Amino acid sequence: MVSTAPSFLGGGIELIFFGGKGGVGKTTCAAATALKTAEQGRKTLIMSINPAHSLSDIFESEIGSEITQINDNLWGLEIKAEELVDDYKRRNTDYIRTIVDRGTYADTEDISNFLDLSLPGIDEIIAMLKLMDLMKEGKYELLIIDTAATGHMVRFLSLPKFMDDFVCILDRLQEKYRYIVSSFRRGRYRKDYVDKWIESQKKDVKELRTLITSSRTEFVPVTIPEAMGIEETELLIKAIEENGINVKSIILNMVNLSAECDFCASRKKDQEKYVEQINSLLPGYNIIQTPLFPNEIKGLDSLVEFGGVLSGGSYRYKSTERVVPRSRKMMNLLGQLTKKMSRKRMELSKYQLLLFGGKGGLGKTTVAAATALYMAKTLPAKKILIFSTDPVQALGRSFDLPISTDAVQINDNLYAVAMDADAALEEFKKEYIEEINEVFDAFMSGGAGLEFPYDRDIFNRAIELSPPGLDELMALSKIIDLMDEKKYDIFILDTAPSGHLLRLLELPELVMDWSSALIKTMLKYRGIVSLTKTMRVVLTYKKRLKNVIELLRDPKRTEFVVVTVPEALGVVETGRVLTRLQELNIPTHRIVINRVTPPTNCSFCASRREREQKYIKEINKKFSGYAISEMPLFPHEIRGVDDLTNFAEVMYS
Repeated sequence: MVSTAPSFLGGGIELIFFGGKGGVGKTTCAAATALKTAEQGRKTLIMSINPAHSLSDIFESEIGSEITQINDNLWGLEIKAEELVDDYKRRNTDYIRTIVDRGTYADTEDISNFLDLSLPGIDEIIAMLKLMDLMKEGKYELLIIDTAATGHMVRFLSLPKFMDDFVCILDRLQEKYRYIVSSFRRGRYRKDYVDKWIESQKKDVKELRTLITSSRTEFVPVTIPEAMGIEETELLIKAIEENGINVKSIILNMVNLSAECDFCASRKKDQEKYVEQINSLLPGYNIIQTPLFPNEIKGLDSLVEFGGVLSGGSYRYKSTERVVPRSRKMMNLLGQLTKKMSRKRMELSKYQLLLFGGKGGLGKTTVAAATALYMAKTLPAKKILIFSTDPVQALGRSFDLPISTDAVQINDNLYAVAMDADAALEEFKKEYIEEINEVFDAFMSGGAGLEFPYDRDIFNRAIELSPPGLDELMALSKIIDLMDEKKYDIFILDTAPSGHLLRLLELPELVMDWSSALIKTMLKYRGIVSLTKTMRVVLTYKKRLKNVIELLRDPKRTEFVVVTVPEALGVVETGRVLTRLQELNIPTHRIVINRVTPPTNCSFCASRREREQKYIKEINKKFSGYAISEMPLFPHEIRGVDDLTNFAEVMYS
């Protein structure tokens, strides 16, 4: 199915990124490629930077935060951000504290508190630095990176610039010390250990930027033949190339080749238009088609089989028995599979906030959108708002309507909005910086004759040390304002993929502490400048975040619905999500098992369904305390209000 051999399997490549929408098989493609290059005799390290790791699950071998050998020439590593952050702080925080201490009036205690609270949010930056360290060590001929979902991968690719800006801030703060020392030494200044450290950081950032934009690096987008997958791939490729990274091949995964029954034939036909579309939209790339397998791609044997197809080998599904396809109405077929929702599920209407989440690519946006339509129909007196804080908005694609930052009316009592996380954070930054500058300007004009340029800088730049993900949290906090306005009765949140979702749900506590540290630092300045207005800005946002925490933990107002699929990775990820939600005290009682293969009369579907039933039994046994319902895989992509309405009828009838 491959037109030409994939360039990323050729010689000369030292770094490969695999990325794309959640659930398209990024980890599978990365793992199969790693096995192939190792087989070629190249020492290969495959590393996961996805907050929700799945390398161990797909290799069926325990891979942790220490580099682990998988087989000859192949090693694996799953980045644990908290461990890397601790290591980074151990090696570098003293340098940063010294620089900030020299460049501002803040004392060491303030600096320590602030950095301790800021550094835990820089896990993605630390992962990038780890990548740099591994490349410099030169132990491996090839590094393969399994990335997070599209929106967060786009942010990751922009990190070299962020790191460059951060080092420039530190260099700026060091200028105060250089100026003072030069004044006492008649203009002479000799570089000390801090200057040398800053130079080493600049060098690392420059080398990293050079590496990821060189001909030795390639980014491989992975997608599936669905509208949302292709649209998201276009956005991803644009962001990749804007960052100067090479893209030559695109993997179009899970292409259905079987047409043994009406269901298979319908899905195959539905995909054909998207196969044509991606070839016409992206003509300059090598489009590599890989098939939908009847078996789960998991373990070395199946990964080797997949890698053979990926590298140009042929594949043809062989039916295990002769069947005669029968015609039947699809809704009746789907109805055989669907279980009625339990009474608990029907009580969703009592909540003010519903969150739908899980591993990427499982259909949580579809489930959330269909639920919103169902609730709007059955609760005509209630005004409902569905929204998302995901950096890559899927709501508009799901409804097949243009959805923006202004609420769009879907029907009589249902509205949708795409929260602009970047804009929410920029609004906070702008308000904060304006207040800081106004305070220092007023102090200067008061005739004191003193200037605090470095202190102005530290406060202006403090917001840049805020934990990544604060933008999404700011967007979520705006929902509190809408609740206070009482414009809507019920809010439905389509969340980001689980790894980043859990980080978002953890952030309110972290940011509360971060805000407190910032306010504490401001209080120490009150003898020099009045920061009352600035404190008011920070306190306002802190109050919002406190309300977010209270709302997320209130079992009378909030319910989190976990969406999964009947696969091994789905079971594992569901366990992780439920455990973490329990630790965060976020009420969760319901699981939707989505995309279950219906009972058709062909061997391909039967093979998939037989495997899925084992995982469905495991989910019911493992999570018996939850209300569990199943949703079938439809014979076509669910997109648009009509499709979502049909989906809701099956789910809630």
